[in-house]
Amino acid sequence: MLRTCAAVTALLFFAAASAWAQGPGLTVHKAAPTVAHRTFDPKHPPQDIPVMVSGEAGLLHYEFTTDIGVGGDTDVLGPGNVNVTIDTVDINLSLPITMWLENNAPQRLVEHETGHMSISEYYYANIDVYARRAGQAVMGKTFNGTGKDKQSAVNNATDKAVKQIEKEILDQTRVRAVACNDRYDKITDHSRNPGSQADAAAKAESDDPEPNGGKPATAQPSASAQP
Repeated sequence: MLRTCAAVTALLFFAAASAWAQGPGLTVHKAAPTVAHRTFDPKHPPQDIPVMVSGEAGLLHYEFTTDIGVGGDTDVLGPGNVNVTIDTVDINLSLPITMWLENNAPQRLVEHETGHMSISEYYYANIDVYARRAGQAVMGKTFNGTGKDKQSAVNNATDKAVKQIEKEILDQTRVRAVACNDRYDKITDHSRNPGSQADAAAKAESDDPEPNGGKPATAQPSASAQP
């Protein structure tokens, strides 16, 4: 079984770019995926376990998380009405994964949940590439914001920029990972069908292949770019 969500933290900055220690420009940092293995007694499940379908003995929970900060010049058009021209974008990316398995889960189930994990990592591999592309798309772009006062208007404008970046990143990663995991479950019937779970995961990936065969397009886990 699979449980996925996207966690997005938007850090909204409207101060001049000089307030950023790294200076104006685009910065992207991608952390390596982290994996936690948790076992549980189905008769006494821990309080922090995600909701599971009755009868399931395992679950993979993963999150494509983005922490996005934007900054730029603010032009006040009137009370509660501003334009913000973006000149600074900072994006931090991570993929926390937790594999939940009942005590003494069969190896077949372990292999199945491992397949879900590999798919999640497959579509995370090039997330920094998509993040740089999304960040570059808003650099120099002006977003209008409205609100009850200047601060709320600025927040409205910067939130639009953050949401644009977020959507492009997740459309290329999380959305595709969810679809691939669904294909994988159909191929395997949630591990019940015979055959290799790893081969089934590879088959599901091949229907929507990631560039470079899912290998990171950059040599380092973090990358920075200046426009």
